Amino acid sequence: MKNKLLLTSALVGAVSLSASAIAEVSLGGNVEFTFNSSSDTAALGSTQGNGIEENISFNASKDIDLGKLSYGFNLENGATEGGNITLKTSSGTTFQAGSDAFQNLSATVVPNTGEAYQTVAGNISGLAYAVGYDMDDALNKNAFGYAIGQDVVGGMLSFRYTNAVSGGNDNSAGDTSDTGGSSYTIMYKGSLGVEGLSVIAGYNNLDKSEANTESGSGKTLGVAYNTGNVTVGAQKKKYENPGTAATQDEWDVTELGVAMAVNDQLSVSLNHITTDGDTNGVDFGEKETIIGLGIGYNLGGLAIELSYADVSDAGGVAGSDGEAFQLRTVQKF
Repeated sequence: MKNKLLLTSALVGAVSLSASAIAEVSLGGNVEFTFNSSSDTAALGSTQGNGIEENISFNASKDIDLGKLSYGFNLENGATEGGNITLKTSSGTTFQAGSDAFQNLSATVVPNTGEAYQTVAGNISGLAYAVGYDMDDALNKNAFGYAIGQDVVGGMLSFRYTNAVSGGNDNSAGDTSDTGGSSYTIMYKGSLGVEGLSVIAGYNNLDKSEANTESGSGKTLGVAYNTGNVTVGAQKKKYENPGTAATQDEWDVTELGVAMAVNDQLSVSLNHITTDGDTNGVDFGEKETIIGLGIGYNLGGLAIELSYADVSDAGGVAGSDGEAFQLRTVQKF
């Protein structure tokens, strides 16, 4: 009996090893260092800070009868994110179950040589763009969901659905235990079959929860074109957060950008970003404006990025101005 058990265990191990050997496994990641400095008239002072972030990505894939099956996750400073199981069929249809791993409205086609300016200038008091940029974060991008995508005309057309976030089982009138409603995102991202063209278009809806009276939504439309060493792009975003009618924010964001690769190592960029709308039902007194300048230099496995942002009328408040600077290095492996 003992020998039989050992033989059975050995066979099971061999089968497991054989199945594992089929999968193509990849491991990657990066280490990011940042130095940020900012000052603004609302805070009547300046702030400085350093940060370091470690990212590790694990991905594996294998061919099965239905197509290619892949799965993976990321570790950001030790915290797991982006876990997913994805199947792509030979007909170009993609199915996925996971969180923060599918295409979503936080994507942008506007060129830039560093981090997004919602991060570069994020410490400036009242910056509306800090939320308006990454609107899909507030619209269940990070929640577990189910997605289907189809390859069409140089890109992918997709639909993603997430369940409501429940804090309890009581659905009686006045119950506020449910913290978030279900959501869906419809999106296209691709080239429309035109070389050098990048297009993104999408809509997201987040149903109101039992604690809110208004649902949330997000819309985006962006176009960029690359010719030689120059890329130009523009994108519009409209964000409406879930909440009560009295506290619901509605923001319109317009992003413009141009970037040029001076040579194989050096790139420069110029961005112009405006945010307009209302906060808590109060219209912006002025459009919030960000003018950003960026320089990126590639030393092989190490990238060095310098970003500067000049902010006017942060949060739509006239005279609420600021400046921000970021030095960022990215070491990939």
